[in-house]
Amino acid sequence: MDPIRTEPYFVYILRCSDGTFYTGTAKDVEKRAVVHGSGKGAKYTRSRLPVQVVYTEKCVSKGDALRTECAVKRLSRQEKQNRIEKRERLIRGLSLLYSETEKDTGPIRIVRAVLDGTEIGRIRMLPPSPDTGIPVLTALETDSAWKDTGLEADLFYALCREARERGISTVSVPAPEEAGPEGTFFDRFGVSGKKGTALIRLPEG
Repeated sequence: MDPIRTEPYFVYILRCSDGTFYTGTAKDVEKRAVVHGSGKGAKYTRSRLPVQVVYTEKCVSKGDALRTECAVKRLSRQEKQNRIEKRERLIRGLSLLYSETEKDTGPIRIVRAVLDGTEIGRIRMLPPSPDTGIPVLTALETDSAWKDTGLEADLFYALCREARERGISTVSVPAPEEAGPEGTFFDRFGVSGKKGTALIRLPEG
């Protein structure tokens, strides 16, 4: 089974000079924002300069970013504003805390998301499976109030960094149907409908 490769991609929102929002995707938001600012970006932004990046959300692939972009575009202006404000609050106050618990089968690695002293999400990596010898990424849990703010990807990439530092390059994940309600994040990797587990190649850096 070939691992699914993750490809960090971003959804971004620009605030235009007339106060409207423009939503797009890019691998490098800063470079894309320069293109918009030069008047060579989307037709919509060309007549509404200057523009300002007010929101960025990291996704696990280009396809994931495009799906998220479509979801954001369907939001009302007020809903977009709410999403921007919640993301800003996360960026200002979120702490991603790493811990490790040693078990007979190996270490359990956990990344917890804490905001204002309250845990709002976590992700766990279990010791290697006896069948595959590969660590298992378990269902990612987040407070429903913060689900659509990029928090899930923040937790995933935080655990990726910790795993890479320990020489782990591939993990296995359960198919969403087998992981239960909290396994829907894994569907973003395109593993929906698959039986058993899928392998994911962790991004570098």
